[in-house]
Amino acid sequence: MKLNQAKKFYKKSQNDGLETANPFEIFKKINYELVRALRVVSQKIEKKEIDDIRQKNFSKALTIIYTIQTNLNFD
Repeated sequence: MKLNQAKKFYKKSQNDGLETANPFEIFKKINYELVRALRVVSQKIEKKEIDDIRQKNFSKALTIIYTIQTNLNFD
């Protein structure tokens, strides 16, 4: 199998999993990851540590917030 075909198959299998999942369950998982990332950032702030772990989790939290903001249907 060619590399491009393998990539397409992989992407399709990932997308298929999300299409059949309950949107509420997806939101719960995303929310869990957001809380987890913010907890790490909070612990690092309390210890006055600025390192790659804090920065990575802060970026992750911002990305999750943006994703939620752009994908919620308010109608």
